[in-house]
Amino acid sequence: PRGWPEPKGEEFVVQLVRSRGGNTMECKLPDGAEVLCWLPSKLNKVVWAQRGDYLIVDPSSEAEAGGKVTCTIVHILFPEQVGHLRKIGKWPEGFQPSETQAQEKQPPANQ
Repeated sequence: PRGWPEPKGEEFVVQLVRSRGGNTMECKLPDGAEVLCWLPSKLNKVVWAQRGDYLIVDPSSEAEAGGKVTCTIVHILFPEQVGHLRKIGKWPEGFQPSETQAQEKQPPANQ
């Protein structure tokens, strides 16, 4: 479909691990390494991201130069958009979205 987000230029896909507060998100790369990403105010309170969601980030825009935050979130991907990226071959091999999102979205079992 036209207009669906795809990584462009230096942009790439990460998976949200947890919010660190102050619009800072801890994210996982396809190789398992973790990076800190910044959610710009234009997306804050407009789009919600939850643990396990996939995001497109830009390493070059507005991130703190020399700081711990290395990427800026440009899109929060919905499951249909993840499917689109897989279908067109732009999905990172390190992520298995159907398995990971299903596990992350399930509530913990009470024991």
